[in-house]
Amino acid sequence: MFESSQDLITFIRDFSNLANPPYKEPYLDEGILDNLERKLGKTLPLVFRKWLLLCNFDNLQLGTTMFGDGKGDFLDYVLASNTDIREHLKIASGEMGGIFISLKSGAVWSQYLDGEAIIQTKLAANFEGFFKGYAYLQKNGLEKIISLEEAAMAVAKKVGSDNYQVWLHSMN
Repeated sequence: MFESSQDLITFIRDFSNLANPPYKEPYLDEGILDNLERKLGKTLPLVFRKWLLLCNFDNLQLGTTMFGDGKGDFLDYVLASNTDIREHLKIASGEMGGIFISLKSGAVWSQYLDGEAIIQTKLAANFEGFFKGYAYLQKNGLEKIISLEEAAMAVAKKVGSDNYQVWLHSMN
């Protein structure tokens, strides 16, 4: 996928500049995230906090998934989307449905309606796997390294997903 975290950060910056310029360097700090946790009344998973400090998620879109609402501040979106928090925090939405992170395990899940059935799929064991996997699919889509189906299967296997087809659907 990506050789290092810095490679992923560079890809997100460059991709964001193509899709939604200009990319602002990360502006969050520990104090801002501590304040968010106070407002939520919950503690964020450490891996998720790490990436919030490393990348700017305001208006970030990977595949068909948007982090935030496309109107600006990602943390405002998180607060507005999570008024009754139990174990899962909504962090994004798109064709995969709502994207949620478990505040207990750090695993990332999608949830969507299929008719009247609610479908939940574990996308990754943690946020870093989810983020790296999704960015890799986006990069693969731009560079056409392997077929989309092969890439979705590889990502699902690497990050601990329940279903590679959800990843495949996220890029269509």
